Parts: sequence; C-alpha cells; structure tokens
Amino acid sequence: MKIYDLPVMGYERAKSFYGKAKIIETDNGEKVLQSYNTFVCRITAAGRFVRMWGGYSATTMRHVNSFLSFYDMNGGGKSWWDMQPVETEKPKAADMTPAESLKAMCNRRAANNMNY
Repeated sequence: MKIYDLPVMGYERAKSFYGKAKIIETDNGEKVLQSYNTFVCRITAAGRFVRMWGGYSATTMRHVNSFLSFYDMNGGGKSWWDMQPVETEKPKAADMTPAESLKAMCNRRAANNMNY
C-alpha cells in the first residue's frame, strides 16, 4: 500500500493541497481519495469510479476533480457528483499512523526543496 499527497491538476490555481488530500493505492490495485479524514471516492482495480461519501463541499470537489484528472478519468463538477450513487464499502486501513504520515511528508518536502 502506498499513500501520497494528491497533486494539483487541471485548471486549479493552487500549487498544493497542503497535505489535506491523499491518494491511497492499495495492494489490490484500487486508488482511494482521502480528503481531510474522509474516504471520498475510489477507483477500483477494474477502473470503475465509486463515490463513497454522500456529502459535498467545494474544497472536496476540487480534490475529486484533481483525482479524476490525475487518473485521466471523465467526470467532475457538482452536478456530475450529485448524480453518482453512494457506496458505503470502506477501504482497508492505512499502513501508516498520522504521525508517520506527517513525518514522511516533511521528509519528502525537505528532499524536494534540496533539488532546487
């Protein structure tokens, strides 16, 4: 299992989501979007999009749009999101604690800053 920050994609003007959006790639080939502490959606190993969260926020929609763009999938936007059925199955737990994840993120950022 791999966990990393969601990159900003598309027409988004921000340079980063500042660690608030994560991609979890499971050992079985699924890709899960975690926005803040919520599992929002996933892409199955077969390539099917699954909405996992019944809510909506503008910020989380920006995360979903970047997630879709990152994996070159169609969709996005509030009206599209509202049409997606919600499936409640949750992915397996992450293999890192929040403290380990924060430490790994800080180490990656430090390494990236050294490359300039």
